[in-house]
Amino acid sequence: MSLDLDAFISEIQVRPAIYDTKLKEYFDKSLKRQLWIELCKTFVDNWSELEVAEKDKEVQKLQKKWKHLRTCFKREYDIQKQEPSGPGSKKRRKYLYYDQLLFLRGSVEVRPTSSNSDSWQTQIDNTEEAENVNKKNGTPQATTRFKAGYKIRSEASKTLNEGGAVGARPTSSNSDSRLTPV
Repeated sequence: MSLDLDAFISEIQVRPAIYDTKLKEYFDKSLKRQLWIELCKTFVDNWSELEVAEKDKEVQKLQKKWKHLRTCFKREYDIQKQEPSGPGSKKRRKYLYYDQLLFLRGSVEVRPTSSNSDSWQTQIDNTEEAENVNKKNGTPQATTRFKAGYKIRSEASKTLNEGGAVGARPTSSNSDSRLTPV
């Protein structure tokens, strides 16, 4: 199978459900399967004479080729964004199909992300101090962190606050003496 990549890219471009993640149709698996079969009918010789298993292999080959083209474009796109332009820039060859694949810009750009764990980590970072020094007598105080409704104190700082030596065992009968209910 010799694939005309220029024609292949043009055919993909007229089927945005294959590449545009912003479209509702992108998430319709049956529609995408139908689009890939249309592409196979166009680019695979003797498509109608192939067995079902052979057709599946041909679809996978085209999908793999598309993934490779998209990955190469993404790599080049990231390089193009980072390189300075103008007379001081370094001359280099651009990816062969870069200009033809520019329609992918919207689907390969990295979108900013956010999650609940970011705000939780910020809260922990704001309340946690590595070592506080007691201003009155210069001894380290307990470091506190929050975990599931409990404050966790390190063993060394707990024994310091209780007046014991560093490394001494706590005298509490609690199974995990580091956990103190909030």
